[in-house]
Amino acid sequence: MRLHSRLKWLFAVALITLATGPAGAQSSAAGTAAPPASSGQVQFQANPSLSSDDMERQADALLDQMQGTSSRIGRRQLKAAAEADVVLANCLKDKLSQIDTAIRSAKDRRGSLRNPDIRAHAYTIIVVQKGNSDRAAREAAQCIGKEATTAGETRVTTTIDNSLPPDDSHNGFPTIDPPVIIIAPPPPASPTR
Repeated sequence: MRLHSRLKWLFAVALITLATGPAGAQSSAAGTAAPPASSGQVQFQANPSLSSDDMERQADALLDQMQGTSSRIGRRQLKAAAEADVVLANCLKDKLSQIDTAIRSAKDRRGSLRNPDIRAHAYTIIVVQKGNSDRAAREAAQCIGKEATTAGETRVTTTIDNSLPPDDSHNGFPTIDPPVIIIAPPPPASPTR
């Protein structure tokens, strides 16, 4: 009974040590938490030397560029729809939706540039949304539509050469019946049935 209780305690201590061992190894020597593992996202830090007016001017320029990209892809999407190129129109519509979402997010953050407490964060969001818009524009450039090899309606023409001898199913060779194959059941697997 006492041995069973000691084994429980030993198991509990080992489990706690095992669970907290890796967590303790994640802090640095100075006692501060180690930086999180990379999530694959590009980290961006706003330029602290920009004044509020400079941030606003650059944000306006970025928004203008994003609007121009949206207009260009929107015209291309309308042209594809007018040409009944459904595949291209849908691809461009998806990319246009992504760009417009980035523009809306950047416009929402534009007003926050006047608040000194969140100015740097808002500017960072605008720059990241410009990057998202550029990525969607690059993907839109890769959208493909109808195959370029399509020449139009096809037509099949059959010509029969009457100078050939009539069709003889034997082609001059004697008819041979296929061999008869007799399949015997396999022998029993054990000596008793």
